[in-house]
Amino acid sequence: MIAIIILASSILLLLANGHLFSNDTYIRERNVVKGVSFVAPRDSFSTNPFLDIKKIEANYISVIPYAFMRQEDPNVYYSSAQKRWWGETPEGVLTSIKMAHDHDVKVMLKPSVWMHRTWTGDIAFERAADLEIWKKTYRDYILGFAKMADSLNVDIFCIGNEFKQLVFKYPDYWYDLIGQVRVIYDGKLTYAANWDAYQKIAFWDALDFIGINAYFPLSEKSNVSKKDLISSWKPIERTINQTATNFDKPVLFTEYGYLSVDGTTFNTWELEKKMRDLPINEAAQSQAFDALYSVFWEKDYWAGGFIWKWYPTKRHRLEYHKRDYSPQGKITEKTIQQWFQKDNIK
Repeated sequence: MIAIIILASSILLLLANGHLFSNDTYIRERNVVKGVSFVAPRDSFSTNPFLDIKKIEANYISVIPYAFMRQEDPNVYYSSAQKRWWGETPEGVLTSIKMAHDHDVKVMLKPSVWMHRTWTGDIAFERAADLEIWKKTYRDYILGFAKMADSLNVDIFCIGNEFKQLVFKYPDYWYDLIGQVRVIYDGKLTYAANWDAYQKIAFWDALDFIGINAYFPLSEKSNVSKKDLISSWKPIERTINQTATNFDKPVLFTEYGYLSVDGTTFNTWELEKKMRDLPINEAAQSQAFDALYSVFWEKDYWAGGFIWKWYPTKRHRLEYHKRDYSPQGKITEKTIQQWFQKDNIK
């Protein structure tokens, strides 16, 4: 009897600290996602982009075909005829996925919506008719890619990205969409919530991962120590841990990353607007990644994530990309490789 009580107490303690999930395979193998967000190329591949991806020990890519919306128009548009970038066409998406699998790299398919000068989190509809049009056209867009994901044995499918208002107001729609996707697609599902919205998502219980685009503001200092960054992460990590425990789900960073400029760990969406005028700071970018991994790498509930972002061509050598999120050709690339090579993560 005493042994049973001790065992029960141990299990409760593990649950309280986010160290036990119902997915036994996840616990036993802990196949953490060491992923990069794959930027769709303008044209078909002229060189093999997976050689560099394999060099940093990445084991996943996120393939992101964008649909688009127009101002004052609730329709979600996606077709090959409307795509300027080959990598976002059905042919380009299919080719990218097959090439990844040929190189033993797994895939998350993450259909997303782009709207000029508007963040998707702010999209809302005053008229019921407009909402219904959006629901239908978005559903058609997602289900079409869910079919592709299933036919190509895609490992993870993401049902949406940063629809802050639309997920808060209409959870029933998302539950229904998840159910329809599960009829079509047999892999793991997630949703990509913005860092300030993930705690308010109602439907995590219906998904396999709690997905977070993890651009959490950490420090306003232009140059901040790794120790201070880790201290800033600690209360955030505790909240993420609690959410994982509440829903009994692992957490996947569906996006995370840092610009290579001064002040990169604070309000990165604001830094983007003035990026060209900011001092280049590769060390700050590298240190930000190092701090994030130092906090999360050993956490049982953390399923890894996807670095924003990775270019399959040499376009990242242009002047713009010296300050961009990409770690390619920067000291950050070595930092990432060192973490991705750790033996305790498969």
